[in-house]
Amino acid sequence: MAGRNSDVATLSHGRREDRVLRSVPGQNGWQWCRKCQGLAFSDGRVAGPCPAGGTHDHRSVRTYSLLLDAGSGRGQDNWRWCGKCQGLAFNGAGPGHCPAGGVHDHTVSGNYTLWCDEPLTHGQDNWRWCGKCQGLAFNGMPAGACPAGGVHDHTASDNYILWHHPTTDIPAKFPPRWVEVGSTLARVAFARETRKTGAVKAA
Repeated sequence: MAGRNSDVATLSHGRREDRVLRSVPGQNGWQWCRKCQGLAFSDGRVAGPCPAGGTHDHRSVRTYSLLLDAGSGRGQDNWRWCGKCQGLAFNGAGPGHCPAGGVHDHTVSGNYTLWCDEPLTHGQDNWRWCGKCQGLAFNGMPAGACPAGGVHDHTASDNYILWHHPTTDIPAKFPPRWVEVGSTLARVAFARETRKTGAVKAA
């Protein structure tokens, strides 16, 4: 029973996080590339070029939301989308190398703000700035390929936290255990409603 209660609590927490995320003024559709570890925009069209070769690999179902033109004064702004590689790069430390060739192109980008060095319950930390290419990459895996050569350099980076959508981690075909957890949640909700309204009348 301990395992079941833990699973139910996790799923319920995920739903609360999802409601919070929907209230965040931001842009969805950002995804992690499993080849270069970078963050790039993916709206279902052709993926951008990857410094590890070919195009970005977004086969992870987790998506991230970034604050766009928020103007809240919290976090670090001046992060920009590159129209050539689709990646996110910092625009306050000089132009960075782009895997599409030359430097990043931010001419039509909005102003993105990232949360850094503060806990965020419904976020994922350990995203880092690369001092070589200016891009943002995940540091929880072996260092990814950098368009400036070699691998990303995160030595001078803050710890950035990204909002993510936990419920999108559920694959198309639910494992039996998750179906069981979902049924448990439904039974708990039904029992609670029955206690409030009395016995259910027959149709």
